[in-house]
Formats: sequence, structure tokens, C-alpha cells
Amino acid sequence: MATTQEAVRVLVDRYNITNVTQRGIKVTNKSAHLVAEVREKFLREYEKEKDFYHEKDIRKVRTDDWYVKRFLLARNRDVKESCQMLVDALKWKKSEGIHDLVGSYFPEEQFKLSSMFVYAPDKEGNITIYFRVKYVIKHPDLVATLKKFGNYILQITDEETNGAGISVIADFADTGIQNAEVDLLFDAISTIRNYFPFGINHIILVDLPWVLRAVWGMAKAWVPHNRRKLVEFVARQDIHKIVDRQNLPDFLGGCCTIPYGGSKVVPVGSPTMYRFVSETLGFSEKLAEKISQMYKPAAEAVEAELNEKEWYLKAQRLL
Repeated sequence: MATTQEAVRVLVDRYNITNVTQRGIKVTNKSAHLVAEVREKFLREYEKEKDFYHEKDIRKVRTDDWYVKRFLLARNRDVKESCQMLVDALKWKKSEGIHDLVGSYFPEEQFKLSSMFVYAPDKEGNITIYFRVKYVIKHPDLVATLKKFGNYILQITDEETNGAGISVIADFADTGIQNAEVDLLFDAISTIRNYFPFGINHIILVDLPWVLRAVWGMAKAWVPHNRRKLVEFVARQDIHKIVDRQNLPDFLGGCCTIPYGGSKVVPVGSPTMYRFVSETLGFSEKLAEKISQMYKPAAEAVEAELNEKEWYLKAQRLL
């Protein structure tokens, strides 16, 4: 299943993720008057500079109380600060072209590697986003693309779940200090904090190596004090306590059969890494070839591993 907006919508419908009442989440209306104040104040600001906002976001502000309330909660119900946060977030979305991104914009190797993908929900009903840290291939000319890919994943997941909550699960298998991309880590935390308030319900760090604990210590300072309990350190053998095995991907000991990597999850129309670097980013053919060769072995290894697992499962069914 490709990580596209349509694919996320299929997951949401399949698991009924937006039905927060069914999940036992209490929804109150105690802040209704404050939500109305933030909305009114924001819309006055919007009228002054309409070109800085995307109409899709404006519709959400006008019609979705929870969307506005998230910013209110993030600023301790301070109307002025909540409005400013909302202004900053929606201007950022417009300037970054968040709503214009589609899965086929990104190179096919990005999907094949399964370094970041949306998957089946945890035990609380939160849709999950997985990071496989060992497959985050670093190159200075691709850092902006990796950040954009992360923003795209966050946006489509948050939008399709209607802010019902996301669990981010980072798998640190086979990683060490060489995989500690501090810039990407800080950027992801900053993006979630500033532009998707109360969109993340859990951040699960699986088998975080001790050498990376210092990096997390730095990153934790960027997480609001009232949200730091969201972060959990979990051993691999215990992840099933958070996500049922039938919803877990196989690399974490689960038996969910939803595809997450390899050729099956590449959106139609996605360019090769070579084409993306040379044509979309406009870099030299020499650099495009170099970056392409960095990704190729890892992408082929993931493909081979997934094919082997698929063959094994078919053989087991025939026995």
C-alpha cells in the first residue's frame, strides 16, 4: 500500500479511526466560547492578507471546532497566543506548499526503503507512523527533501484522521551514532510542536541505543513540558503491548500483511532517484548518479527481503 492520501483514507475507513467516541475519548464543549473567540480573531487577521493562506485550511478553521481547539490547548487557552500560533501554522503550510504535495512527487526509492510509512493502528486506535532509522540515508542535498517527505506524511495522516491522534514509532534496529541525524530530529519535533499541536498521542522509541540517549536529551528540550509523557522507551520484545501483533509490521515481530516497502508501495508516477535529483531538484547528472547509487543497494536489499518473506508465507500456506 503506497503512502498516499488515498491509501491513508483506506486505513482510516478500514479501522474506523476517526470515530473518537467509539474509542472511548471524551469530547467536551467547555472551551466553546474560547474556540469562537480564537476563530473570530483569526478570521479578522485572515481578511488582511488572504494570499498567505490556503483555502483548505480556512475551511477547517470555519467549520471544525477541534481543529481550532488544538491550538487553544497548546497555548493553555490563551486566546491571543492561540490565534498567533494558528496564524503562523497556516502561513507555514501555505509557504511550504503542504497541500500541493502528492506521493508521486517523491522518488520511488523513498517508498521502497520504508524509512517512513503510515500503518495500522495501535491498541488505543491511533493510526501509526513508522520510522525505520537505519533506512534514513543521509546526503546534504537531500535533507530538505527528507523534511518535506516527513511534512507530507504528517499532513495527510493528520488530515485524514481529522486530528484523532497519531502514534509515531521509531525503530532503532541496527543503528548507532552514525545514524543520529540531529537536524532531522529537531526539525520533526519542531514541526509537530508548532504546526500539528495535539496531533501526536505517542512517540515510541524502540531499542534506542544508549549512545543516542544524549541526542534524545537535547531533543527533549524541544518538547512542551505538558507533552513529554508522550515519549516512551520500549524494548523490541515489548512493542506488542502497545500494538497488537496482527497490526504490527513483520520487522517488529508482527503478522500484519499490509505492504509497507518495496515496489508494491511506490505511487504511480513516482520518478527514480536519478530523475528526481537531476530533473526535479535540478542538480548535475554526476550528483544524481552518486545519490542514486547510495540508495540503490538498500532499496534492492529491502525488496529482496520482502520477496523472500512473501515466498515463505506462500510456501507455508501450501504445506
